[in-house]
Amino acid sequence: MKKAFIILLCVILSITMLGCIDLSGQGDPGLPSGQGEQSSPEQPEEQTPPDEPGDVSDAGDDIGDDGDTDDIDWGLFPFSFSTQDLFGNTVTEETIGEKLLFFVHLWGTWCPPCVNEMPELAEIVREYEDRVGFIGLLDDFSSNPDGAINILEASGAPESFINIEARIPELSSLLSILMQTQAVPTTILITSDGRMTEPIAGALGARYALLIDLILEG
Repeated sequence: MKKAFIILLCVILSITMLGCIDLSGQGDPGLPSGQGEQSSPEQPEEQTPPDEPGDVSDAGDDIGDDGDTDDIDWGLFPFSFSTQDLFGNTVTEETIGEKLLFFVHLWGTWCPPCVNEMPELAEIVREYEDRVGFIGLLDDFSSNPDGAINILEASGAPESFINIEARIPELSSLLSILMQTQAVPTTILITSDGRMTEPIAGALGARYALLIDLILEG
């Protein structure tokens, strides 16, 4: 019942969000370089990530498959990587620290819903940063780093919201899962043992806290 409720809530929240950016028909199999049309995309069917180096075992399982999340252990982000953040700092999975849950958020400075929800997301980061690792996968990391920094600083986002290039090779399998919604923003929540929700399309703002609480409080 708990699993069904979590999945149902994810579907309802994702399909009712307005202002999602439709990535279909962009031509580039990766993310777009400019703003797309707005739509409310349908939630994809259950996804199973490809079995490739850097991926995690059981990553396609929905959180709560065993009906209980009380056994979630503190641990590192279950994808190994090494890159730089917007400020030129070296970032790895160890930089994020040991957490119970990881919040991975695909966004872009060109996406109005992404920008508009950032103050609420920043507040959630501050509230949960002791238990949740927050990772921003930024579409236009290379083309507009200053714009991204301005958005984050204006929203009051803390340093614990780490933003990195969306297309680094080590996270290609994770990006492919996020991309299946064909929308930005899209979010996935991952436990330290590699269990993840299905991609959630749309700007949820303060409602991200509902999903985090469902998982952490089980």
